[in-house]
Amino acid sequence: MYSLARRVSKTLNTYAKIQGDKWSTHVCSALTMKAHVHKAVTASARGQRMHRLDEGLRLTANHSMNNASVIVLDDIVTTGSTMRACVRFLRAQGANIYAVCCLADVRDNDGEEHTF
Repeated sequence: MYSLARRVSKTLNTYAKIQGDKWSTHVCSALTMKAHVHKAVTASARGQRMHRLDEGLRLTANHSMNNASVIVLDDIVTTGSTMRACVRFLRAQGANIYAVCCLADVRDNDGEEHTF
């Protein structure tokens, strides 16, 4: 994931330079999860999953997230609980979430639209 994120960052920086824009991107692992927190798919009920995730996330970025423009990148979405918890957590830290991306989405197609 880190190499993919670096490649996306490099592409965005090239685009900004070509356009004459004065912004740039960098990659950081902004969040970590406490070791005792189980993955979302191992907890039984949605409320239980969300509570465990909300309690387990920790900020690891060495800079403030306040007013940071963030693209969240994850490898896989199974239930969406982890991604939603990360978005909530980063917003609570003052981050502006511009996009949420994943490489694979294996959620059941229940016809329900999910918003982050």
